[in-house]
Amino acid sequence: MTPRDDIEQHARVLGLRVRLGLVDLAAIERWADQAILADDGSHLELAELCLASRSGLRIAQARLDTLGGPATSGDLIRAISVVKVDSQSLDEVRRLADNLDPILKELDKAGDLPDMLQPALMFATDFWHARMQPDGSMEKVEAEVRELLHAVKEYAAEELNNAPTADAGVSGDAGVSAIVVSYRTGDVLFECLKALELDPAIDEIV
Repeated sequence: MTPRDDIEQHARVLGLRVRLGLVDLAAIERWADQAILADDGSHLELAELCLASRSGLRIAQARLDTLGGPATSGDLIRAISVVKVDSQSLDEVRRLADNLDPILKELDKAGDLPDMLQPALMFATDFWHARMQPDGSMEKVEAEVRELLHAVKEYAAEELNNAPTADAGVSGDAGVSAIVVSYRTGDVLFECLKALELDPAIDEIV
């Protein structure tokens, strides 16, 4: 994969993560600051994305969409693969299902929705119906969503990461592991970990 292709693929993945509520403007800026160094000058949107916090999330999303082009199911799987499934609350899982719904429908309409993701088409609706039922339906849907997210993460680790991807960094190098050494750090540690979790370039936190 060329640096140009890598930048465009990462833009698609990052754009999906914005739609899913998984990254913030600071993460977009960090990626754009890195990507612009590898760019050949053909991606003018990167300059604007370096200032994403000034333009706002909606404009940043539009620039990522222009830069990357239409997203694929592979991009979506890569986007979802960063979700820390076990640390998500029920509300966060439900919100993710809601955000995922229009993306899945777009891919389904384009004929690019793999069998693995087909069950996710019903998650938003299932959550809506479960709210009306006092019989533990909400927990059942939550368990189904978590199971699918785990399956997607395993698939991404085994299949998609065999080839260079947008998540491997702009230059196509190996993924980034962040090792945090802590001793009496107090609240600073939690701020650090939160920032690392939001950074799409970080594949692992130790």
